Amino acid sequence: MMSTYDNCSQIIIAGGSITGLTLAHCLHHANIDYVVLEARKEIAPQIGASIVILPNGARILDQLGIGEDVLALSETVEGELDWTGDGKLLTPLENYHAADNHMTQIGKVKLIIPTILLPYILPSIAMFMVSSLSTRLWIHGVFWQPFPIYAQVTQLILGRFVSDTTEIDRIQNPEADMPYLRRIYAFAAVVAAITSVYTRFNLPGYLPSAASCAGLYWILIHFMDLKVAGKLNARWVGVICVLAGLFLTIGPGATVIAVWAWREEVLAAKKRRGISEKYRVS
Repeated sequence: MMSTYDNCSQIIIAGGSITGLTLAHCLHHANIDYVVLEARKEIAPQIGASIVILPNGARILDQLGIGEDVLALSETVEGELDWTGDGKLLTPLENYHAADNHMTQIGKVKLIIPTILLPYILPSIAMFMVSSLSTRLWIHGVFWQPFPIYAQVTQLILGRFVSDTTEIDRIQNPEADMPYLRRIYAFAAVVAAITSVYTRFNLPGYLPSAASCAGLYWILIHFMDLKVAGKLNARWVGVICVLAGLFLTIGPGATVIAVWAWREEVLAAKKRRGISEKYRVS
C-alpha cells in the first residue's frame, strides 16, 4: 500500500492557534512548504494549541497506521493569508473578531473591579496616607507587592457568589459582557486620569514616561486594522487629534484605556461593514 506521506516534504502544523499561524507565517516567508491542519475551518477562541510535525514525523505516523486518521480529523486551513495590492500581509480581522470571538468570560469580567480595588488600590492609598516610613514599607511588603496572590484569592472567594453565563451568552447574547467592560474601562480611566493629573501638578519636573509612546503606537496599529477591515469610518486626522487631546489632558494611561474602549465598541457593533479589496492566497 502506498504511504499517505510517501511524497511528503511538508512541515505539518496540527492546530491553527496563534502560535501555529505565526510559525506558518515564518515558514511562508522562508519559502518552506507547510500545511496547517485544524478541526475548525475558521479561527475561533476554542483553538488553543499547535503541534509541529516534521516530514519524518509524518511518515512515522503513517507507518503507525494513524496518518490517514490525522488527516480525517482535520481541515486544511486555506486562504487565511490576505495581501493588499502593494504586497503587505494583513490579518483577516473579520475572522478574528466575530461577535462570539470578541466575548470575554462573564464570571471573570464581573470580578475585575473588586479584584483591582481591594488588593491593589486600597494598599496603594494606605501607603500614600500614612506618614511613618516604617508603616509604609510594611504595607508595601505585606500587602502591595503580593498583589497577584491576593488578587487570585479575591477572585476565588468572590467567584463563588457570581454566576458565569458565558456558554449561554456566547450563542444567545454575544454582547453580554459589554456593560461590565464599559464599567471597567470607566473605572480604570478615572483612576489613571486622577493619578496622572495629580502627579503632573504636584511633582516638580514631571514628564510622561517614554513607554507611553509605545502604547500609543500600539493603539494606532490596532486602529489601522479596523480601518483596513472597513469597521472604522473615522479619519486618521480625527483619530490622531483624539489621541493627542486625551494625552495632554488626562495622561497617557487614561488615553490608552479610553481609546481601547472605543476600539472594543467598534468590534462589538452588530453591523459589519464591507471589507476592502484584497488578494487571497489559497
